[in-house]
Amino acid sequence: MNKYEKALQNINADVSGIPYFHKINTCTNSEDVEAIKELVERSIAKKVIYDVDGDEICPDCKSRVHEQWKPKHCEDCGKALDWTDK
Repeated sequence: MNKYEKALQNINADVSGIPYFHKINTCTNSEDVEAIKELVERSIAKKVIYDVDGDEICPDCKSRVHEQWKPKHCEDCGKALDWTDK
């Protein structure tokens, strides 16, 4: 579990026991939680997809990435990329 996953887990645990009418006044609103969820999803590496021509594709946004440089993240969407075994 990375630090973002842990933070999201802590936030969810902190607000899970709070009645709905009190959650409205907390600093953590649903938009904040959704933003953190998106960050957590982006930080979890997914294997690069190879299309029929052998080109490397981002598993999230489907843009082309370059195996030559093996970037840690997609330049277009920021998704963490896993370059292990084809």
